Amino acid sequence: WVASGRVDEGSGNISGSVVVHDGKVIVPLSASGVSAGANPTFECCVGRGAVTALNARTGEQLWSYVTMAEAEYTGEVSSTGVALRGPSGAPIWSTPSIDAKRGRVYVTTGENTSLPATRTSDAIIALDLESGEELWVFQATPRDVWNMACGRRSGPNCPSAEESILRDWDFGGSAILTELSDGRELLLAGQKSGHLWALDPEDGNLVWAQRRGQGGALGGNHWGIAIDGERVFLTISDPGGGDRMPGIYTFDIATGTPLWEHRLAPDCSGDRRERLPGCNARYGLSATPLVVDGAVVTAGLDGRVHIFDGVDGRVLFQFDTARPFESINGIEGEGGSVDSNSIAAGAGMVFIASGYGFFGQKPGNVLLAFRPRRNRD
Repeated sequence: WVASGRVDEGSGNISGSVVVHDGKVIVPLSASGVSAGANPTFECCVGRGAVTALNARTGEQLWSYVTMAEAEYTGEVSSTGVALRGPSGAPIWSTPSIDAKRGRVYVTTGENTSLPATRTSDAIIALDLESGEELWVFQATPRDVWNMACGRRSGPNCPSAEESILRDWDFGGSAILTELSDGRELLLAGQKSGHLWALDPEDGNLVWAQRRGQGGALGGNHWGIAIDGERVFLTISDPGGGDRMPGIYTFDIATGTPLWEHRLAPDCSGDRRERLPGCNARYGLSATPLVVDGAVVTAGLDGRVHIFDGVDGRVLFQFDTARPFESINGIEGEGGSVDSNSIAAGAGMVFIASGYGFFGQKPGNVLLAFRPRRNRD
């Protein structure tokens, strides 16, 4: 079968993976209008996050959930006289998380892209797995309305500072449900604000929170966190200068107590400055980290791989991927920035996709495979 996961024309993009569970295909939708808002003649904005559930055998749509009502003309006009629409946004960039015991699906959302602000933006939301009914909403950052008109030179579709906090503090990664040694469960999620949130999955109430760095449009915690059962690992991107904290920060899952951290410093040595313009500003950890065999695998916007011992933070391995490679298929290979969901493991190896040309970062075209060294007596 072939089926559309769309709810309507305003919810048409899929960026997170679908999840198959108990005969259902759970589809996250991320349309938001965030890019279209940069166009000064666009009637900003339309698009909204959504989730649909399809029958895995037939493709029939079983239920749908939208993060807000469909956008309408608000009666307001931009500074260039273009009619404005809203609400919009709260896209779901990430893969939904399944809670089989409670019969729930958890999703994380991004910012609003036009006024009015909604309670579902920058949020963690619990839905009933059978019906799609909204069960609870934890909004981490209210009144965050932002689109790509809100750059250094604010465009006509950007709200004023009186109307929005103008942060772009999405949740870019999935929420993680984990069980503690005493049987309690927590729902964990990292945010582009630099926050790490731990919620009670039953009712969405806050259990503990930590924050590292300043956050921003490119992180904070950009694409997600990782856990090893006892510890949670928060990677921080924080591109730019000033009082920022790129690196990895580790906390006890049960209490939120800080355990160890590793702050990164830029490396512009040798020819890296030529290979990586901006190497002194973009070197943090934006890609989703991976925990495998007790090691925490991370890689940075400057192409450097950093692997840590999950217990004590010792650096186990470092490698520069932002360089030329001789590929096995004969195509000229070039590494670059590592971002998004670029780290995986399997068949006794770790795989890293190096090269990510968005946001002024260094493009590339290589998939690198690493095999752990074996101890030799």
